[in-house]
Amino acid sequence: MKIIVASDSFKGTLTSLEACEAIRDGILRAKPDADVRIYPMSDGGDGSLDVLQYYLSGETIDALATDPLGRRIATKWLKVGKRAYIEIASASGLNLIKNELNPLYANTYGTGEMILEAVNSGCDEIYLLLGGSGTTDCGCGILNALGIDFMDSEDMTIRPSGGTLERFVRIDTSGIPENVRNSHFYLATDVSNLLLGKNGTARIYAPQKGASCKDVDLLERNLVVFVDLLIEITGKEIHTFEGSGAAGGIPVGILSFFEGAIISGYKLFKDVSGFLDELSDADLVITGEGKIDYQTFCGKLPYSIAQETKEAGVKCIAFCGVKGDNWERFADTGVSVFSILNDSSEPLPEEPHRELIKLAETSIMDFI
Repeated sequence: MKIIVASDSFKGTLTSLEACEAIRDGILRAKPDADVRIYPMSDGGDGSLDVLQYYLSGETIDALATDPLGRRIATKWLKVGKRAYIEIASASGLNLIKNELNPLYANTYGTGEMILEAVNSGCDEIYLLLGGSGTTDCGCGILNALGIDFMDSEDMTIRPSGGTLERFVRIDTSGIPENVRNSHFYLATDVSNLLLGKNGTARIYAPQKGASCKDVDLLERNLVVFVDLLIEITGKEIHTFEGSGAAGGIPVGILSFFEGAIISGYKLFKDVSGFLDELSDADLVITGEGKIDYQTFCGKLPYSIAQETKEAGVKCIAFCGVKGDNWERFADTGVSVFSILNDSSEPLPEEPHRELIKLAETSIMDFI
């Protein structure tokens, strides 16, 4: 029996590789003769570089950057030839500020510093992995680090953030280095949300970054003002593109001034892993992530894999740490869902790796 395990990380507890290994070990306890192939996957958030490094022959570059609140931190990016792979989460992530959330002040400047370092090292293709963002600044911090200044009505330079977008009246692009101008940007996300509106970045994602109801309304108004300014200056309407609301609107800022595209994060990892090549003769595919809930249906990894397996006619099951709001919608697609915890109010297990092994061992019995 051939079983493919293609899991995302269980955020805060297990990396995608650790999750895949635990699921494999549980399966082999139940069926020692199973042919289990593991494919660590990612949604572009924390741990994405480790997944890419697992498949690609690249060089991990240690770097210093600025976190969303302006402090210097150690981080890293991956260099593969003239391609640079950069996690938004590594310098501008929610994980860096989770105990001091400040959505009106936080910005993405540190990610811009990493991009500049990558370009100066000879990279001309920049892949930004947009999962795990802790900001809602439309990528203006990145743009600032790349040489773009934002001025107010008195022509004073403003520190860009979600809370200052509405004050911009002029944008100066004269400071962009030539090698940055000639770079191409690929923004990897599986979030389909637009920038604005009821399913936009402020209303859907800003609350988890610390935004109150009042903050959400302010961020939405500021984003509208900024988009109007961008259209006036560049003539581009990136905010209408599917996925423009990813990572606090980073695609809107980047693609207004630089060449590039929004790409599927799932497709990126699917292609580098070769996961699809194994699907045709598989008997079962197992996927997973930390929480399966309503956000899973915005194009996150387990849902994408479920769609792929459905098309191929292969049975799919999913493991998670906990089932969140509307998890039943995932089960309605024909995927059986199993969780370590019964309720999100339960304490996290002290040994999540062991718990996932046990879950895989017991749950797999009905499928082998």
